[in-house]
Amino acid sequence: MPQAYHRAIARAVARVKSEEGEAHVLDLGCGTGLLSLLAAKAGADSVVACDLMEPLCDVARKVGRGG
Repeated sequence: MPQAYHRAIARAVARVKSEEGEAHVLDLGCGTGLLSLLAAKAGADSVVACDLMEPLCDVARKVGRGG
């Protein structure tokens, strides 16, 4: 994944945490969950990832567990 995504998510999480004290992320249409994982690694206090396609949800769960 391009570093630009990682940097942008890290900046957004840091900004919200500095302004609000906590950063909660809702990733609608998460696909494989990679952007949700980046948000969690960037320090988001909570991350909820949702997708309509069950096979993608299965993949996102595995990605979130480190599998």
